[in-house]
Amino acid sequence: MSINNIGSLSGFIVIQDRLSEQTRRKLIALGIDPSTVSSESEALRLIEAIERKKEVQKVDNESNSKNTVSEEEEVSTKKRNEEAIFSMLNMSANVNKFILGL
Repeated sequence: MSINNIGSLSGFIVIQDRLSEQTRRKLIALGIDPSTVSSESEALRLIEAIERKKEVQKVDNESNSKNTVSEEEEVSTKKRNEEAIFSMLNMSANVNKFILGL
């Protein structure tokens, strides 16, 4: 972090902290106006918080999509099992008819 301007205002020293170009680009990419951030450290904390939030959302989305796939697989497996049971019952009925000579 570099200090670019030091000035005096009514006896107070004013230090203006300028954002690095990389930080400015990250803020803009995240949809944040760099002029709303007062320091490099504040900008970095904000970027980190937003990236952490996006990571949590990504993990949640991945978890939800895995649950959806699992539910679809479960329905498919259940349907195959039901078809197999029905087929076995039908086969058993045909065997009984054959044995009874029907």
